[in-house]
Amino acid sequence: MLILVFRQAAAMAALCLLTLTVCYARGENEPVAAHIYRYKDAGGNLHIGRQIPPENYKYGYTALDAFGEVIKVVPPAPTEGERAAFEEELRRKHMMEVQREEDKKLIRAYNSSIGAENTRDRKLAQLDVMIDITRAKLVALQVNYDREVEYAAEMERSGKTPDRVTLKNMADIEESMIQMEAYIEDKEKKKVEIHEEYEQIITRLKAIEVGREAENGDGEADIGSSSTAATLSPEQPPKLSPELSPELMSSGNGDL
Repeated sequence: MLILVFRQAAAMAALCLLTLTVCYARGENEPVAAHIYRYKDAGGNLHIGRQIPPENYKYGYTALDAFGEVIKVVPPAPTEGERAAFEEELRRKHMMEVQREEDKKLIRAYNSSIGAENTRDRKLAQLDVMIDITRAKLVALQVNYDREVEYAAEMERSGKTPDRVTLKNMADIEESMIQMEAYIEDKEKKKVEIHEEYEQIITRLKAIEVGREAENGDGEADIGSSSTAATLSPEQPPKLSPELSPELMSSGNGDL
């Protein structure tokens, strides 16, 4: 009888040891089920119980084991204001990163605000050359057109009908003149676009340069850092545009 009791006690001890081993093997990420919970209600009142009403989950809770040790702490769910502030902070950081990358592109492309001004002036000079060449050809066409008109008028005064060649020359010259005037108008619009584009680029580069001086004196600052990135709104970082093609530089009107 004594031997039987001893064997039963040994079996129970082995079972308890096995249970503890399994529980510890589960690790911190899989705690044993809680015996009691501390939680709050909508009014902020503290409660203790074996179950949490589902409507109180969002207020957070603390899970305790049978020995009163904390198993897990679940913080309250963020409020709408906290969630909105968090999302706004993520958006702000994203826009700062976008601005930082745009600033790096500007520095690589122009090196400084003076470099951007030189590039702008060179593009404008190219357009001015194209416009001047086209205007010179337009003047020459106008002379030819006036000559054809005068010739046709002389034929009509002498009682003759202007020949087809003369009429065709007049029509061709008129069409060419219309195309040249449209070409000049287009280049004038491009000049305005370049002025507007480079105004943003130069302003941004000057802001970066001011930020450098403010942060490190004559040294270099981090491109797109808080002081420089805040100078202009990161909502619309200035974009780079490809170089203007030196079209019509050699032939005047090119496709006209």
